[in-house]
Amino acid sequence: MYLLGDKRLKLDRGAAPDAIRLYVGEHTTFEALRTTPVVLALDLVATLDDQPVDAKLAVRFVYSAAQVELLVPVTDGSVVVTLSAGSPLGVRAKNGTFTCDVTTKRCKGSLGTEVTL
Repeated sequence: MYLLGDKRLKLDRGAAPDAIRLYVGEHTTFEALRTTPVVLALDLVATLDDQPVDAKLAVRFVYSAAQVELLVPVTDGSVVVTLSAGSPLGVRAKNGTFTCDVTTKRCKGSLGTEVTL
């Protein structure tokens, strides 16, 4: 059990035998982890203050680029959220690629469209 602000968060693996998966590539050496992307996939059962929450998530770490990508499920599929050191938040979705300013909660698309978070 964890606290998320003032809410109780509980994570369980549920019935899935492979609820936590780590992929580092085939025949990858320890030294190569500095340049090889690493993927961590979670397929968990979560409850937030006793309410079920979808806890399926994939995270891709690229150490050499100081970058983290999150595959986040949404209503009609998923989006990829990219966090990079010194760069604005990036989002890839079916309707394009967006650069987001978390302060203003606005994202500008590669085709000029704007979205509010």
